[in-house]
Amino acid sequence: MKRPVWSASVIGILLSALAVGCPGEPGIALGQQAMGVSSAAGGHILLSWVSCRGEYLERVRLFLVVGHDPAVADEDDPVLWDTHAMQGAQPTPSQIVVGDTPRGFEEAKPLRVPIRSGKEYALLIDSNVSRGLDVVVFDPASLKADRIFSMGTYHTEQDFRERGREKCAPPTAPNS
Repeated sequence: MKRPVWSASVIGILLSALAVGCPGEPGIALGQQAMGVSSAAGGHILLSWVSCRGEYLERVRLFLVVGHDPAVADEDDPVLWDTHAMQGAQPTPSQIVVGDTPRGFEEAKPLRVPIRSGKEYALLIDSNVSRGLDVVVFDPASLKADRIFSMGTYHTEQDFRERGREKCAPPTAPNS
């Protein structure tokens, strides 16, 4: 019996589909509350990220989501902004204004187009622990200044940080 051969792009699309869920859902994040977005002064987008001990941010990319396929950040979604940490960049920022390169990072692709309400965008981050699994999809029109949008809901800064730190806790053993 012949086994099916899966290409890397098919596997990537399947992982993206797992991340996105059903089309039309407000947003996702596979990083277990690791990242979220909110609006910032001047119409900017603020990326918030919670890292575990020893985890650092390596790359941040902003995509324009095109079409209605369930995969985000795939070949039909153009990269609008791409920044990555320089070798040994520490500490990792917990918040980044999208389009502004944080200290210790350099741009591979500067943001040259305005981020517009009514369009769907995806922010994808890579860390030294997780690559391509932390993503949030959003429409800037739905973002709030006093709440972080993550996992399809809005959170206070404190709640978002607490939920993010929970993912860092070692798993507890079941009661015997």
